Amino acid sequence: MAKTDQTVVKKLWWIPLAVLAVLGVLWMTIWNKEEPPKQVVVTNDAPAIKDAKTISVGDFGAKPDDGKDDADAFEKAIQQAQQEAIELHIPKGTYHTSRTIEVSDIKGLHIKGDGAVIRPKNPMINPPEFYAFRLNGTSDNLIELEIEGITIDGSRNPQDLYFTMKDSSDFYNTPMTKGIAVTNTKQLTVHDVTFEHMYGGYTIFAQEYRNVDIHDVTLDDVGGDDITDSFGMAFYLSGHRDDAIVNIDNVTSNAKTSKRSKEYMGWIGVVFENGTIQDADEDNWLKDQNTTFNITNSVFNDYETTLHVESTYGNVYMNSDNVKTRAKNYFIAAGVNGELKERSNNVTIDLLPYGRNDIVHGVYYTEGMDPKKYSLDMYNSTVNNLKIDGKQTPITAVYANNTTATFHHTTFNDVSGLLVANGTGIFVDSVINLSDDADEDRLSDFSEDRQKMDLSKSVVNRAGKTTTAEQGDVPPKVFSTDKAVPKRDNPLAPADLGREAEPPKDEK
Repeated sequence: MAKTDQTVVKKLWWIPLAVLAVLGVLWMTIWNKEEPPKQVVVTNDAPAIKDAKTISVGDFGAKPDDGKDDADAFEKAIQQAQQEAIELHIPKGTYHTSRTIEVSDIKGLHIKGDGAVIRPKNPMINPPEFYAFRLNGTSDNLIELEIEGITIDGSRNPQDLYFTMKDSSDFYNTPMTKGIAVTNTKQLTVHDVTFEHMYGGYTIFAQEYRNVDIHDVTLDDVGGDDITDSFGMAFYLSGHRDDAIVNIDNVTSNAKTSKRSKEYMGWIGVVFENGTIQDADEDNWLKDQNTTFNITNSVFNDYETTLHVESTYGNVYMNSDNVKTRAKNYFIAAGVNGELKERSNNVTIDLLPYGRNDIVHGVYYTEGMDPKKYSLDMYNSTVNNLKIDGKQTPITAVYANNTTATFHHTTFNDVSGLLVANGTGIFVDSVINLSDDADEDRLSDFSEDRQKMDLSKSVVNRAGKTTTAEQGDVPPKVFSTDKAVPKRDNPLAPADLGREAEPPKDEK
């Protein structure tokens, strides 16, 4: 090296030390900086179940019709899905299980029964968490899950438990039956499945989902009462992130009713409720964005309420086509934060005159929502007011907190009491057929000046004369893409539906 070069090197000896010092400061800054909160990044890389490996529950020791406990065999078989997507065959026959079959971190699962019947028995250990199956994907990699060809029969557990509990602690000693709980799915499909003799629903509970397809499903003798909100519902769709679509088609659901009194029946048919919103830490919420529900070609009988939306974070869009139901209420919405649009077409409703809450009746009931952000519309439908033991529905069409509901080409039969109460009802090209004891001059009752009943575009028939509304156009479905969700002012405020937990004196 030349002398001149050596001199330059000696003069610049401090540069490497300076660089090291700067790097040290940067490192300490990064080290001491508060780590930002972790966000869940959801992917869709889970294996497709169309490529699933085929196995049989019999390979793991399950034998139908032998009366022995097959819970271990089912659980071991489903655990194979923790390694890769599997298709689990369940040969025809009856299988007994004695505990919840629970498997998490599933990669993909297709349960394919051949008319198999699964009869779970609740061991009465923390019964609110008892399910025949709890099947969980992972929160960062949503999975495909399909269930078909099985029956879940809850008849090994007590059946008629209506109002046998003395206080809330008895709830934890009550051997109720729930069906299938599923979390973290990008595609959940349940079809050709039967649920029967289940006290304490739900048959299907889903949380953190994107697409749900429930079709060709039968519920027979399934439901419960409303002492707590935790049971008595047929389908329960809980919270999720991002947008989601739920399709329910060709479902026949007949609720469990009490043998002691016909007034006690199932609580709710289909529920959409963001249950995670009850967590005090908002960072843990599953913040729903836009959720679309399509309910078609289905029957829901003997539930107090057919459809229910409550405590949601995002926007909700509900479509019903060709639905028949026997219930005290058709649709209840409470505490919805975002936009709500409900559109029903070709619905037949038999309104029951009784139930455990003497306040809420009618087709539409809403509470605690911004009336500027919702619309409730019924088209080409029929509402029958049933008269049972001399009693009829006190409110037929609208009841609630400033609800505005519009009925198009809809027929109301045997209206005996109020048509509209504490809300606004608009009747377009519709027909209201009054019963013998109806008061034509008192079909509405308002708590505020802005509430009204508009019958100017409809026909009101006196008792003894009935007509039917003509069919009108079928409106398009309601849905949304990428709609913004408004900020929630008080997200933890409960929605009070005025439930009465106390039974009548003759039932105690």
